[in-house]
Amino acid sequence: MDPFCGTGSLVIEAALLGLQAMGSDLNPAMVEAARMLSEYYGVEPLLLVADARSLPLPDDHVDGIGTDPPYGISSPTYGEQLDQLYESFMSEAKRVLRPGGYLVVCHTPDINVFDIAKKYGMCVEFTYSMYVHSRLTRNITVIKN
Repeated sequence: MDPFCGTGSLVIEAALLGLQAMGSDLNPAMVEAARMLSEYYGVEPLLLVADARSLPLPDDHVDGIGTDPPYGISSPTYGEQLDQLYESFMSEAKRVLRPGGYLVVCHTPDINVFDIAKKYGMCVEFTYSMYVHSRLTRNITVIKN
């Protein structure tokens, strides 16, 4: 599951690996682009227009979440403060992720995913920091539910 799927790159890769892939995005134009790219690559992931803070899924529904939420630099947050967006998203991720499932999230070092994960009873397993350019370093953090 990628709840911030944008044009669907992570979802398409997951589907190409043979996984049951699912993605959602708040922007219908992004979901439509993900549909078109999925068709091009010959895969059929489940794609939804949905808010990552309130997903239309039952509790414990997904085995894993891999996502690259907005950083507040060039991707819109639709008026939500970045730290609050991550807080709300991770609360929802906890709800839809099965016990023992994993959340892999890309984020800037400004977002303290360690504290958020701890708040929701999840455990940070690993973080990798990657310098992108002068204005952006991003972390890739693996969290176990």
